[in-house]
Amino acid sequence: LSPLAACVKVVRTTGLSSLYHGLLPMTVRRSLDWGIRFTVSSEVKARVVERRRAAGRSTDLPVHELIGCGLVGGAFSALTHPIDNVITNSQKPMPPGAKRDLLSVVRRMHAESGHR
Repeated sequence: LSPLAACVKVVRTTGLSSLYHGLLPMTVRRSLDWGIRFTVSSEVKARVVERRRAAGRSTDLPVHELIGCGLVGGAFSALTHPIDNVITNSQKPMPPGAKRDLLSVVRRMHAESGHR
């Protein structure tokens, strides 16, 4: 089954809107993820540059320090992981007529798994 044939089959079976299940939580997640990642990475980089400047060293960061700044930002962006669970649960197969809006998905997740 080609990707195009699969897409056509999904649209015929579940409708065009099924291609957008999970769009709202995915948009929220991506916005938060990149906002956190860039903010933290930029702040860490600024602090590293300031420490280098105070020590009288070049403010041009070597590659390994730039990578380190990015890694810290990426680690903090993991705070958005719970939203990934909502996205995954909004896209999984469900009984006909099951609601897929954000609140319904969160309620269903809580009913299935509870609070741990």
